[in-house]
Amino acid sequence: MPEEPKTPQEPVVLIDDDKLAQVLTEGNFISDVDLRNARAYTATHHIGLFDYFLTQNIIAYDLLGPALAKYYGLEYADLDTYQPSKEHISLIPADVGQTFRAVVYKNQADQVTVATDMPDKPGLQEALAKVFGTKTVNMVYALPDELNEALIHYRKPLVTRFNQIIQQQNRVAPEIIDEIIKDAAAYKVSDIHFEPQESIVLIRFRIDGVLHEAGQLPKQYYDNILNRLKVQSHMRIDEHNV
Repeated sequence: MPEEPKTPQEPVVLIDDDKLAQVLTEGNFISDVDLRNARAYTATHHIGLFDYFLTQNIIAYDLLGPALAKYYGLEYADLDTYQPSKEHISLIPADVGQTFRAVVYKNQADQVTVATDMPDKPGLQEALAKVFGTKTVNMVYALPDELNEALIHYRKPLVTRFNQIIQQQNRVAPEIIDEIIKDAAAYKVSDIHFEPQESIVLIRFRIDGVLHEAGQLPKQYYDNILNRLKVQSHMRIDEHNV
């Protein structure tokens, strides 16, 4: 796997549009006109309000986190400045962390601070109480894409996921490509290299200009994967030399 660069993981979890609109209008971060324009644009362009406000420079990114934290009545955890360590993240079991999108932000002898972007999800408090026992659990709010950078540590290596797909003998090529693209997006990869060798295909990611080995798969699946990529790219599958 690549070294542990700063990255999110999995596709960003979208913030509920109605909730975000309420937060931003009540906090006077946007005007009613801004909201009407946003609703009209997102309805025809199939994006969420979160992405619209950022890409249109309606509201600065660093204001969204504190605004949403205030909505939930919590402090804001800036995970971009202070990224939890792998040791902190491992304090919450993977199934709990991924289900409730929660990571340990700070850990002390008698209390623990947990960052999440879903503080109102049913069952969260109960699940954390089981994990930390008598410790006091404090909640803080983190933005989804910053939280994804921490949650990526729960992902199994590509090779493990490839083996699971192959064992299921299902749609091998599409599922393998999906897993590769998910990791590439998570690690903010600039390009993906498929390098066929004698018995395996080596997959490498370029991250910040440097190639890292991301995984390997048996060469017998390479042609199907290559053809799948060609079809998705609107290329001829019978052309091999250009």
